[in-house]
Amino acid sequence: MSVRVPGIHPLLAIAPAGVALHTRTFADAAGSSAAMDAVADGAYGLAAVALEYLRDDALAAAVRADFEASGGLVDVPALFG
Repeated sequence: MSVRVPGIHPLLAIAPAGVALHTRTFADAAGSSAAMDAVADGAYGLAAVALEYLRDDALAAAVRADFEASGGLVDVPALFG
């Protein structure tokens, strides 16, 4: 999708450094209160950016201009139509 509309793929630290993905240690860390806090913080941050984008027409125009300058194309009807 990000070749058609601006996208983001955020990463959150939910386990200690050096813990490999798809391991029991990672699964245990993912269920911890620290991981839940990290996810909540990340969700808050994404929501704040989305709200700013929706409320600030100049920001939305700048995002679209940057995306189109990079070769992107927004075809909303085809995506959600």
